[in-house]
Amino acid sequence: MNWRNDALDFSSLDALMDSLKRPSPHKVLRRAPEALDESTLAALSAIPEVRKGASSTAHVRRLWDLCTLPDFRKHGEDGHIRLVSSLAEKLMEPDARIKDEWMFAQVERLDSVEGDIDTLQGRLAQIRTWTYAANRADWLENAATWRERTRDIEDRLSDALHEGLMQRFVDRRTSALLKALHSEDEIAPVLEPDGRVLVQGHEVGKLAGLAFVPDSTASSLEGRAVRNAAIKALGPVIEQKLAGISAAEAGAFTLDAQTAQVMFEGAAIGVLEKRHDWLAPGVKLMGAEDADAGLRGRAQGRVQAGWSSTSARDWRRCLRSRPRSMAISCRGWRAAWCSSFWRLAPRSTGAAADAACRRRWPMRGSAPRSARR
Repeated sequence: MNWRNDALDFSSLDALMDSLKRPSPHKVLRRAPEALDESTLAALSAIPEVRKGASSTAHVRRLWDLCTLPDFRKHGEDGHIRLVSSLAEKLMEPDARIKDEWMFAQVERLDSVEGDIDTLQGRLAQIRTWTYAANRADWLENAATWRERTRDIEDRLSDALHEGLMQRFVDRRTSALLKALHSEDEIAPVLEPDGRVLVQGHEVGKLAGLAFVPDSTASSLEGRAVRNAAIKALGPVIEQKLAGISAAEAGAFTLDAQTAQVMFEGAAIGVLEKRHDWLAPGVKLMGAEDADAGLRGRAQGRVQAGWSSTSARDWRRCLRSRPRSMAISCRGWRAAWCSSFWRLAPRSTGAAADAACRRRWPMRGSAPRSARR
């Protein structure tokens, strides 16, 4: 474990440096390697003007405060020492403050969000130096004003850098997808458990059942690259899903009564649609528009046939069963149990079914007690 003495002696420059170099008092603690603030102090102490100016405890303490300035710019140790030295020229006296004119010259040139990512990163690092200085009330003439000004510039530079990095990511993804599209090799997609689709390591959208939802719907080059790469990569995957649907048993298809969607292996693959007989609605496949027409037609026919056989059976069961535990009206019970059918039924048919329901469960001209609201 590293250790550094925190009981510093500010009586003189030499005493301060000696206290920083004090060895660890415990054998399991190792004295920390020389930090940037120590090397900065040592370099400034070698300057005759600085050593002469550090004539009292207050002056030594002020110099140490300046040496602890973080190196936001990352220009190297020499560059950081030059920056601290320039501040020491203005702040060596404990009651000295940096003038507004000098701060204005340092800060205003950074107030620009133009340029590439490296330029924005450089400006952001520099403004953070002055944000730090503005948070030292004993360094600036009008610290509160400069705190607000530097924070505003820092926020806008940070937002611009974020947008630039996002655009770089988009450009890299677009380039990778375009390269894959123009390649004769097959694109092997990666399907995550939550449905996310990755092509060449880049996320391009989500696959829900047979429907692909692209990550970008824009008509730009990036949007077209995402969609075309996904279509090329997912073609074999969707054809395999269609083949599985075509070979499935009738019992493999279920209905989500809330959405009127037909489910297969836990995913929505179709939706009910109105037909002339509301007791036998049609099923329209959702997605796979770019798949082989013959394969998609066979899957469509299998879903329709499988659903037609199960829908008639379930509807008969619906009408023959007495709703003992459902505390809603007969109309409401039928709507809850078979809401998908009910939304497809015309009003006249629904009224006739209500009358039949009352005849099926006569109870003082109303639905059973357990079926009332």
